[in-house]
Amino acid sequence: MTAACLTTSTYAWFARNGDAIVEEMDLNLETGSGLLVSLDGINFSQDITFEMIKAKIEENTGKLYNDIKYKPVTLKHDDNGKIIYDNDTKYPNFLKDKLEKVNDEKYKHVFEDAQVGDYLQFDIWFRLESNDQRSGNWDLFFSEERSDNGEKTGILGKETTTKLSNKMTTLDHEYVSGDTVTFNPADSMRMGVRSNDYFRIYEPEVGLGSAAIPGADPDGEHSFTKNAMISYYNNLYPKAPFIEGEFVDMYNETYEGFHTIRNNGTESCYTLERLHKFDYTNDIENHYEDLKLTFVMWLEGWDADYFDGINSTDGYNPSKFKVNLSFIVKESND
Repeated sequence: MTAACLTTSTYAWFARNGDAIVEEMDLNLETGSGLLVSLDGINFSQDITFEMIKAKIEENTGKLYNDIKYKPVTLKHDDNGKIIYDNDTKYPNFLKDKLEKVNDEKYKHVFEDAQVGDYLQFDIWFRLESNDQRSGNWDLFFSEERSDNGEKTGILGKETTTKLSNKMTTLDHEYVSGDTVTFNPADSMRMGVRSNDYFRIYEPEVGLGSAAIPGADPDGEHSFTKNAMISYYNNLYPKAPFIEGEFVDMYNETYEGFHTIRNNGTESCYTLERLHKFDYTNDIENHYEDLKLTFVMWLEGWDADYFDGINSTDGYNPSKFKVNLSFIVKESND
């Protein structure tokens, strides 16, 4: 059994203007014997240093690493509901929210293209080392087993208790001004994985609720009216409300080209499906094709747990995010 581990730690402040500013991020990539990784598809090794990943992020964003500021965004779709990819990089495109003044009594929300530096994305190539004993079919999975650093695959953050300055509606409770609410900003994070065959989204924890979807069950987790972020914002800023009929559905699982995976109650979302299979070849030196996967991590702006990023409230504290990715190779029957 072969494993690899990627760890990121982020320390994020949620600012008054809705921007989530990452002050520090540490990245570490480790592999077990038999599995090599690369950031360029050319130079493979068992170890990728933080400096190598940092340089790749700077290359992708065109910004110095310490100048990158991550913001709440959402996936961009065309009129047919398909995700739009960049023609050159083939990465998915994102949108971010912007206010536009209609008159002194009303503002409306419009979308503008997000920049690469508003979220995190990078490619990893995986190479399965061949030897005389290795044959058959092999699959790459996320692993729930503890890695060398003692952590499993997942997006972690600490819970924060905040005193509200206005009313807020959630799936389970109606809050009023002065109430305290406990939330975990990490519950608004998403991770996307893209191969040539699919684009898959992982939503590890629902928390106060998932992303708002127009027309969804008003009592369900995608409810527009019971989305904590939307209800709190609309009560706080009545001149610039989110209106269900005016915003585009950016997070519908029925859209062609991707689907969202959540924990099923007994298993982690990460272990439910394989990431990809290693295709067997007749190459003498390397019996298996290299795998290229694109990893995208972002703060989902429509998520109920991102409400804290829209308005600064009492008791704000920095929130530490830790993203740990462990990979495992298993022999398959395919």
